Amino acid sequence: MAGLLVLLLYLIAVHYGVWTGEWRPAMVLLLALPLMAALEAGRRGYLPAAALWSTIAVLVAVGQYRGLGEYLVHLPPLAIPAGLAVAFAVSLGPGQTPLVTRIATRMDGDLGERERRYTRGATLAWAAFLGLMAVATLALSLFAPPAIWSLFANFLNYLLIGAFMLAELLLRGHLLPGRREGVLPFLRRMGRLDRQRVLRGD
Repeated sequence: MAGLLVLLLYLIAVHYGVWTGEWRPAMVLLLALPLMAALEAGRRGYLPAAALWSTIAVLVAVGQYRGLGEYLVHLPPLAIPAGLAVAFAVSLGPGQTPLVTRIATRMDGDLGERERRYTRGATLAWAAFLGLMAVATLALSLFAPPAIWSLFANFLNYLLIGAFMLAELLLRGHLLPGRREGVLPFLRRMGRLDRQRVLRGD
C-alpha cells in the first residue's frame, strides 16, 4: 500500500514538474521507489531482485546528481509497460508456462484444458497490449509536447491498463462461467500473490 501511495505521489509530482519546472519533489519520489522495492525484495529474501533495485536506485541518484532528472522521469512510464510486455511474451516461449496461466494456477489450482487455452491467449493479448502501450509512450516522449506526454504516460497509461484488466476479467467470466468473479474479490486475491514467485515460475 505504501508503494502504491508513493507511486501515485510520484505521478502527480511529475505532472507538477512538467507544468512548473520544479522537479525536486519528483526526484525525491523517483529515488524512493527503487529503494522501497529493494527493501521489500530483501525482506522477502529475493536477493537478486534486491540487488537489481538497489543498482537502479544508485543509477537514479547518479543521474540526478548529474542534472539529468528531467530526462529520468521519461524512463518509468516506458520501462513499466515494456518490461511487463517482455515478461508476458517470454513466458509464451517453448518450455515456458504462460504468465496468466501461472497466475490463474496459483489463484485457482489446477486448470482444465479450456482454461489453459484461454490463459495462453490472455497472455498473448497482454503482451501485445503492453507492447503497443510502450511504443505509444516512446513516441509521445520523443515527439509530443511535454504536457501531452505527461498526461498519457503518468495517468492515461494506468487507466488503460485498468480498463484492459477489467475487460479481460469480464471476457473470462463470459467464456469460462465457472471462473466468473467480481472485480474487488479478484483484486484482493491478486494482491495476496507472491509476484516474484509468479514471475520466476516457481
